[in-house]
This record gives sequence, structure tokens and C-alpha cells, in this order.
Amino acid sequence: MLCATTTAMADRIYTWKDKNGITQYGDQPVHENVKSFDVNSNFNTDPFLQKRIQNRKKMLKNYYKYQRQNTIKQKEIDSYNNAGKQRCQRAKDNLGRYQVSKVLYKNDGGKRTRLSAEEYQQAIVEAESYISKWCR
Repeated sequence: MLCATTTAMADRIYTWKDKNGITQYGDQPVHENVKSFDVNSNFNTDPFLQKRIQNRKKMLKNYYKYQRQNTIKQKEIDSYNNAGKQRCQRAKDNLGRYQVSKVLYKNDGGKRTRLSAEEYQQAIVEAESYISKWCR
């Protein structure tokens, strides 16, 4: 780990084969039979290749930005859909309770008042409209 840190800060990297034939790397030459390369130099001087590399980086940057935006939008859509499912279920529950009870009451200034037949029908119609709105 220490060697990798030292190597990363070096301007030149040296490579050689040890006595077991394993390639080794370092920031100092250990003997005369080593290869070296400059870490800060640009190996690709071809302008066409450089342009392709720049375009690829730009495309990846745009792709990741697009992915982040899509993730945010999907979370918003999921949140909206979950809220819609909850509203749908609530509307179905209300309609079921209305139909079973046959008598509904309203709070009239702290006083509980029974709904008329017309008001009862209006409550049923309203519950059905919520179901058609939220249960698609």
C-alpha cells in the first residue's frame, strides 16, 4: 500500500522482472535492466483519438446526469402513484361504509344531524366520483 502511494506521486515509474519472472513496479530503478515511463506524459498524441476520448467523457457525463434526473422523476412518479393508491382505497372504503350503513350523519356545528335521502345519494355519487378519479 505504501509503495502504491509513493508510486502514484512519482513522475517516473520503473518496471522490471524479478528473479521469479514477476513484473514489479517502483519509483526508483533497482538495476540497469529496467523500463521506465513518465506518469505525467500523455501517451496518446493522436488528435483524433483525443477528440474521441473527450467526446466519450462528455457523453458519460450527460448519461449520468440523465440517469440522476430519471431517478428523481421516477421517485416522484412512485410517490404520486402511492398517494393515488391510498386515495383510491380510502374512496372505496368510504363507499363501502356508506352502502352498508344506509344512514349517514353530518356534523352541523357540533350537532350530529342525519342526512336526508338526497344528501345520502349525493354522498354516494361523490364517493363514486372519487373512485373513478383515483382508481384508474
